[in-house]
Amino acid sequence: MRRRGIRRHGAGNGRLLVGAIGGIGRQNELMSLRLCILLWECAGRAHDLAAFEDAVLALLPEHGGRILTRDRVVDRQDGDPLEVQLIEMPDEEALAGYLRDPVRIDLARTHDRDAVIARTQLIRVEPRG
Repeated sequence: MRRRGIRRHGAGNGRLLVGAIGGIGRQNELMSLRLCILLWECAGRAHDLAAFEDAVLALLPEHGGRILTRDRVVDRQDGDPLEVQLIEMPDEEALAGYLRDPVRIDLARTHDRDAVIARTQLIRVEPRG
């Protein structure tokens, strides 16, 4: 039988996330927020969408967040997004701080976000198993 204990992980903002030692060893999902983000580009702006996302996703660690996966959809059908991201944030407050980050807002202006990204969909998800 494996022995289980508690490990505390700093979240970069003074909060503590609790995870298990042994077993899978992942952070307790109840203590974090996981989002699947779907992004659609405006016509002809796929490269610009990727450049904007490169810039803003680099800000995640400053808010205690991390990107788990970032993928481009292949063999797209009508209506499919261009990019699919899975990110994890410590909590709602951290997500709100990331979305309100003045650097992120400035990047949206600099990259002309509204002319680059046609649609964004955020889906709250949780791991299974």
